Parts: sequence; structure tokens; C-alpha cells
Amino acid sequence: MKEVNNESENLKPNAEIREPILNFQFPGIKIGIAQYPEGPTGCTVIKFDPTKEKPHRGARFYGDIRGGSPAVRSHEVGWADAICLAGGSFLGLDAADGVAFELLKEQGFELDWLTVPIVPGAIVWDFHIRKNRLYPDKRLGRLAAQNMHAGKFPMGRQGAGSSVRVGSGVNYAEQIFEIAGQGAGFTEVKGVKIFACVILNALGAIRNKEGKIIKGHFDKTSNKRVSMMEQVEIYEEQMKNMTDSKKPVSQNTTLTVVVTDQKLDARELKQVAKQVHSSMAKMIDPFHTLNDGDVLFFVTTEEVDAGTLPITGLGYFASDVVWDAVLNCFE
Repeated sequence: MKEVNNESENLKPNAEIREPILNFQFPGIKIGIAQYPEGPTGCTVIKFDPTKEKPHRGARFYGDIRGGSPAVRSHEVGWADAICLAGGSFLGLDAADGVAFELLKEQGFELDWLTVPIVPGAIVWDFHIRKNRLYPDKRLGRLAAQNMHAGKFPMGRQGAGSSVRVGSGVNYAEQIFEIAGQGAGFTEVKGVKIFACVILNALGAIRNKEGKIIKGHFDKTSNKRVSMMEQVEIYEEQMKNMTDSKKPVSQNTTLTVVVTDQKLDARELKQVAKQVHSSMAKMIDPFHTLNDGDVLFFVTTEEVDAGTLPITGLGYFASDVVWDAVLNCFE
């Protein structure tokens, strides 16, 4: 039987969304997903449309890279019309080109220096729990951009979260992990909106807000979940007895997008992104490892006055929303 790949004739990409879905109220944000069920693999697009308070398309952002093995595009441009998250490792960055094409089409192919569609992107490695080599390509990016939804984020094994996993860190040799997906969270504090979405493909275990490990790092010997600290000697012994070809490689990544409508200057935007990204070590343990490609995009649509929330407070509330998004990655 011929292996399924991106040139296979019978591929049936779709942009369908299904439950669970997070419903949220944030004018100007639209979400689109598309997937190849034959993978499964897919992409997730966050688009920034005009509103009454913001009559132009796009938003300002900062991309914070903390993982040791990232693959990104345009992460420091500072302006985004949309952000594309995808599976497929480096190949999946192709999906962002499809999103950019649809934005160009949307503006009637009119183009000047200030209207070039800018679509930053980042990817996860999602080949480890499927046997084919399908990846999100330009066709899939276009499909996601053609099917956008206001105020709806599909969670679980959909879009870029179609084939992701967590928690193989203490049992890499046995490949014990748990299926994850994509998740989202939303809150409004003193009139400031905060939305976050996460594609969860982490080496680390997942902790709830009480600090208990709830996903990943399952130890067969004790029949319980353990921290890497508890199993460090076992982990080191596994690594010593494994050949180089079998040792952990860079197949883990958590991608995060946080959007607020509070105005932020360049310094504030950069620092709050770092604050929130660092906070994720409380929920994913360990985080930002050599074998993770963790990337966080922090976005402001600039519709609420600067200083409505103190920057540190904004980061605090955003971190909590991101934690909700991480916990919502599981169906």
C-alpha cells in the first residue's frame, strides 16, 4: 500500500469544529482550524480583524522563545494579521503561507508596503503517534483561513492539536505518554479581556492548580504519577543504557498565544510575555527543556487604555488563563 503523503490524491482536508468548544467574547478575534484526518495533523489560526475601536486589521505582538528546539517564522516582526500554529515540524510552517495568501485575496490582491499580510507561525512535532508523513501545508492554511469563527475555540484533538502528547519524560525508554490536544481560556478583569490558547506537546507532566500531577510521568513500578525529581536516578539509568539513536530528541513543544485588548508599549509587551511564559513552569514540569521548542506569542489589540491593569497584574491574570488553557487540552 502506497504511503499517504501530501501528494496523495484521496486526501480529504476539512475545517470542521466539534465539541468541546470554548465560547468567549472578544471582538476582533477569529479562530480557524483545518486538518487532514488521514494524518491526523492540522493547523490552528488566530486572526485579528478590525473592530469599531480598532478599525484596522492586525495587532502588535512579541514572540518569546524559551524552548531549546523551536521552529518559528516572523516571530519578532512586531505586527501580525494572524498567527498560524501547526503540526508537521518545520514542514508545517508552510501552512502560514496559505493563511497569508487568503489575507491577500481578502484585500483584493491590492498591495503596498504597509499591507503585506504578516502571519507569524510556530510548529509542533506530531509524527510520534502516527505512521504517515502528512504535514499541514499551504492548502490546509488556506482552508483554515476560509473558515473562521468568532468567539469559538475548538479544544482537544483538533487543529494543530490533532496528534500531540505529554509526559514521557521519566519513561522515555518505554514511551509511556498520554494523548493531549489544544485548549483555551478566557477572562475579563476590570474591563480588560484576556484570551489564551495552547497546543500542548510537552515532555513534562501536567500539574493542576493545587500542584498535583494529573497527566504524564506515570511510573509502572509504583503505579502512580511521579515528578522527574522523584525519578531522576531511574531516568539517568535509562539514558545510560540507551544507544544514541534511541535517546530523547527534540520531539516536544508547547505553543501558546495570549491576546489582551489593553494597550502595551514595546517594553511592557516584551516583559509580560516573558512573565507569562516563565509562569508555565508551574503547570508543565519540567518546561523549556533542551528537547522542547516552547514559543509564546503575546498580542495586544490596543483597544483599552494603557494602565487599566498594572502590567504585573495583567501578567498574573494572563498566567491563570494560560493554566486554564493547558488543563482544557484534554478531552
